[in-house]
Amino acid sequence: MQVTSKNVMKQKSFHKGMKQLVQEGAVQLYRNYQTNEYILGAVGQLQFEVFSYRMKNEYNSEVVMTPIGSRTARWINPEQLDTSMSSSRNLLVKDKFDQPLFLFENDFAMRWFHGKYPDVELEAGFNEKEV
Repeated sequence: MQVTSKNVMKQKSFHKGMKQLVQEGAVQLYRNYQTNEYILGAVGQLQFEVFSYRMKNEYNSEVVMTPIGSRTARWINPEQLDTSMSSSRNLLVKDKFDQPLFLFENDFAMRWFHGKYPDVELEAGFNEKEV
């Protein structure tokens, strides 16, 4: 889900709530590589609903959540990254450690990417110790 604050005057509570809920592990936070917009990752719809509820009731910050569809996350070595690799089917984002990754729309998009960029290595997870 793409997430924004419903009220721009409440940015401080929005950012405080985002930071706290991400630290708790309620959701995964990504930022669009080019626009810095927030994107949330979760296992299921319930986590998004809990996030929205807690933002409103604990941090007094209503949010607008826009679905971007189910995506598969794959990290890329920053040395191999070219921002032109991004497309509507493989959204380029940064994780909470500012490590680049792609959010692939589906397996076809991932296979297409591998076909177009065969030398680029993608990983299913990122080792926090490397940060």
